[in-house]
Amino acid sequence: MNKEGILLSFIETTQKILQKVLLYREKLKLLKGFDYFMSLKSLKLFVCLFIVTIVVAACSTDDKVVAVVNGEEITLKELNKRVSHIKKGFESQGVDFETEEGKQLEQEIVQKTLDDLIEEALVRQQAEKEGVLLSEEEIDKKIEEIKASFSNIEEYQRELQNMNITESDLRKIILNEFSRENLFQKITNNINAVEDDQVWEYYKQNPEQFIVPETLVVRHILFFAGEGSDINLPVKRSDDEARKLAEEVIDQLNQGADFAALAREKSEDAGTREEGGIYRFSPEQKMTDPEFSRAAQKLKVGEYTKEPVRSQFGYHVIKLEEIIPYSQMPFEEVKKFIENQLIYEAKVKTYQEYMGEVRNEAQIVKNL
Repeated sequence: MNKEGILLSFIETTQKILQKVLLYREKLKLLKGFDYFMSLKSLKLFVCLFIVTIVVAACSTDDKVVAVVNGEEITLKELNKRVSHIKKGFESQGVDFETEEGKQLEQEIVQKTLDDLIEEALVRQQAEKEGVLLSEEEIDKKIEEIKASFSNIEEYQRELQNMNITESDLRKIILNEFSRENLFQKITNNINAVEDDQVWEYYKQNPEQFIVPETLVVRHILFFAGEGSDINLPVKRSDDEARKLAEEVIDQLNQGADFAALAREKSEDAGTREEGGIYRFSPEQKMTDPEFSRAAQKLKVGEYTKEPVRSQFGYHVIKLEEIIPYSQMPFEEVKKFIENQLIYEAKVKTYQEYMGEVRNEAQIVKNL
């Protein structure tokens, strides 16, 4: 990852991160039918992702005030703690802060991080004015929900230690991020519809978003070859042994055996075995082993590979069942998805404008 990419990953404002998370949450609701963002297990991941953007009290004696936001002070120790977390992330990617380039990057991080702390203060203040700041009781409840998602209290405490935070720090994370979400929801609550012509226009102008690429429907039989491999495979056998098993299957197919029946009987791919080895993939998306994909693309419908195909998992015998051509998703199928996306984009725009006005009216003094 280049330094620009790392910078974006670690010092993008919490506001922008949250907006993206909220937008993708809506997409996940539509596409998968459940709220991934708010699941308890993902809340643990959520805490990890936001570790570099929380206000954490440091064990420092330096109480110098680096900014004042409507009377609320931000101290140097708060800023230093945040910057320290961010720098560690950069250093894990090979950034050297002793170089001229590294020193310049550090200055950028410090200024950007101070802006983030100011933004968080503004959000908390506005959430309190709007009556949506999380109460101590609400924070207690969320802490208990997080604890309940672990098998025991010791596991919960180890997770906090692994993230280098205390329960007090976790409470601040919850206060900041859920108050922000509550404020977002209240400010944008009346935005719940878009015009039909807007939806149609979006569909016409963004056809690439609704393309279903060519899909190959294949059957395959897999024999793992994991001896000496770094991949943790359920069966450890030599390359020669796996290839020989695949060749025996090809011999049976040459004698007229049914491919689906052989797959159910012999394949070691538990995910496709019960369906007779059926596997669907799009070569264009490049999410399938490249050797497997190339071999399948060379087949005609009804043909199977005459030689075993080596992938990172082992040896396959592959049969091409069907080619589903490229297509455009019909408007009616994606209309509701587009509506929700446009509504959410409108909400984000409204929230950004609202926070812009809040910043303009605020009394902010920087001492750094």
